[in-house]
Amino acid sequence: MLTHRRPVPPPARPAAGPAPGIARAPWQASDLVLGTGGLLLALALAVALIVALGVPAEGGEERTVAAAIGINAAMAGIVLGLAARRGISLADLGLRRPARWRLLPVAWAGAYAVLALYAALLLVPEALGLDVSMLREGNPPPIGAEAGPAAVLLAAFAVIAAAPLGEELFFRGLLYRGLRSRSRMLPALAVSGLLFGLFHLNVGVLVPFTAIGMLFAWAVERSGSLWTSVGAHAAFNSLAFGLHLAGAGS
Repeated sequence: MLTHRRPVPPPARPAAGPAPGIARAPWQASDLVLGTGGLLLALALAVALIVALGVPAEGGEERTVAAAIGINAAMAGIVLGLAARRGISLADLGLRRPARWRLLPVAWAGAYAVLALYAALLLVPEALGLDVSMLREGNPPPIGAEAGPAAVLLAAFAVIAAAPLGEELFFRGLLYRGLRSRSRMLPALAVSGLLFGLFHLNVGVLVPFTAIGMLFAWAVERSGSLWTSVGAHAAFNSLAFGLHLAGAGS
């Protein structure tokens, strides 16, 4: 006897969506407000502490770098505290293996391409006789050629470890992803990038750091991991720090 078996339909393919981890951090508007307020409070306390203690002729660099480490620790603490409050795991926060590791060197090289393009664009107003020296100041580490080994090591930790982790957790892990859950990608990139540029309180890096912040957020979006931007940020800062030390010592 012949039998006929109904064909089993193939399993449905999952719908295309954001990169892994991007859409799983349920930040609320209140989290963005609390996070931003917490950062502003940390900045105000750091400035007040520096003013109260003063900057002595010796040891001033260590205090400035220590304040920078404290601010970055505060940013990381704010994000981790808000994540714990929402029940967001470290993996869902974005601290997970990237889907595309190749985006890390792309973001790193892209950051230096942004700086090169910015420097080239400044040649135009400079050729017209305009003073653009303020726009060329850059954002060098607060140590000079006379800095001792302790100051150099502390600054290296601040620039290569503390800043990439704290800033990426805050600006890409909290602000970008919080904005991204409420808007299209481009507005979220632009707003979080601008806030990243403004955070450095330096008109000379506002434009390029805004673009770099957007680039790092794009890398997080596409890779599904904060480690992509943390790694690119650390590599970017490492080279800049090494070049600064070489220039200061020459």
